Amino acid sequence: MTPRIAQQSLAQLLAQFPAVVLLGPHQVGKTTVALAETEKHAGVLYLDLELPSAQRQMDDPEAFLLAHRGRLVILDEVQRLPELFAVLRGVIDIRRREGEAAGQFLLLGLASGVLLQQASESLAGRAAQLELAPFQAREVLPAWHGNVGKRLVRARKVYVRDSGIVHALLGLASLEAVLAHPVAGASWEGLVIEQLLAPSASAAASFCRTAHGAEADLVLRFDDGETWVVEIKRASAPTTSKGCHQAATNVGATKRLLLAPVATSYPTRDGVEVMPPLPGPTCWPAAQGDSGTALLA
Repeated sequence: MTPRIAQQSLAQLLAQFPAVVLLGPHQVGKTTVALAETEKHAGVLYLDLELPSAQRQMDDPEAFLLAHRGRLVILDEVQRLPELFAVLRGVIDIRRREGEAAGQFLLLGLASGVLLQQASESLAGRAAQLELAPFQAREVLPAWHGNVGKRLVRARKVYVRDSGIVHALLGLASLEAVLAHPVAGASWEGLVIEQLLAPSASAAASFCRTAHGAEADLVLRFDDGETWVVEIKRASAPTTSKGCHQAATNVGATKRLLLAPVATSYPTRDGVEVMPPLPGPTCWPAAQGDSGTALLA
């Protein structure tokens, strides 16, 4: 798991409050961050309230939750059962009287006005709220490093993976406006990066650049030892740069990919597979974990 800045704050709040409400948009990593806490607590109970089986267990929420005294209970997608907050208030107070001052419940949900109101009204003085934002620049995409006999650039490279947000912030309301803007190339790179990382969540992602100009937009290293080097182009008739070939050699790439707005995938005689990024390539290894943020506004 990529370390998140909010992780330390979450641990501190769980040590201080009976309940913590972890809020954030879809696919921001709430579940991953929450499950990381299971390694610090014994006997954690996790329920995904989107599942009918989990909802059936909550037919009598008071009895169910009191049956799990002494455990951290993680309730995911808590906005699915808004009536639960009133019950939680009483259960928290019972467990408090029994000596459980903190770390009873971790509630995960969307940052909606309704959820915030329910939490603030029903759990006043009993719960802390923590918002999990999308990945920040200091949390993502480090420079690749290794002993390649080359002078590597160590500075991080920042990609904004949510192109829709980029376009909205810049006031780009049409495709023509995007293509005419200097951000078009970086926006395309960000969109493609998101399409690759979403189904490749188990891979270590980085970029590679040497002081002599060899550069790969993305390096994916998988658990099975595979290393893929990816170059991203916006041209409809793309060619692989000499710098990317050199970067692939430097990192010992087992697969070389060129992602561009082409109609179909095809191999080149220099060992590169050219393919479109949309929809996601079916050759990607099975995804594990959270996938990242949505792309389109």
